[in-house]
Amino acid sequence: MDEQTLRGLKENIFPQLQDSEYFVFVDFKREKLVPHRRGKTGKLQHRGSLFSHQELALASFLDLQLLAFQEKGGKQDDGILRFL
Repeated sequence: MDEQTLRGLKENIFPQLQDSEYFVFVDFKREKLVPHRRGKTGKLQHRGSLFSHQELALASFLDLQLLAFQEKGGKQDDGILRFL
């Protein structure tokens, strides 16, 4: 689904999440973070998918069961992930 407006989100994506039994979260790498922000291994990290994190927050609010995946190199414990 490709939604470009808040109304589209509210009318299409939110109801899909609300009617779901569980949520599969896939955090894909995006742009590199600035060089001084390295992970525990000393390697450069990448920002995760902002939209996926927003959907994760909604799924958490709806108390959906969760199965989460994160692409290697993505920033660990980013945003709401640190609480899951």
